[in-house]
Amino acid sequence: MLKPNVAGIIAYFFIKYTAFYILLMLLNNNYSFIRIDKLRNVSDIFYYLFLFLFLPISMCLLFIAPLYFSFKLKNLFSFAIIFIAILLLEYFLYTYLASQTNALNGFYNMLISTVIFAVFFYKKIRLLSS
Repeated sequence: MLKPNVAGIIAYFFIKYTAFYILLMLLNNNYSFIRIDKLRNVSDIFYYLFLFLFLPISMCLLFIAPLYFSFKLKNLFSFAIIFIAILLLEYFLYTYLASQTNALNGFYNMLISTVIFAVFFYKKIRLLSS
């Protein structure tokens, strides 16, 4: 669905984190983050945007180059090793930065990452395997 270029990888990260936040809201039965009517002033808006955008932007900055160049490889094994390394690093960064009390959230993040990555970049992964 997405092309494995810079814009496609950025879109992947933002779609992935949107799905991840939705999953966490459903699992925790906590919908307070989508209550936009509770925003009172500009500082509330910046805080709201910081909470939602910090992880996608930081993970994009960290992992866009390795993902982009992994798509340039012609070897599925090397591609898989790089993707697994990115998943593991993202798991540890997420659990350290955002969810130290619940490591299961990092697992959910990895699961969503894998599923969305496979759905969006299926054609390119299939070309690497042939």
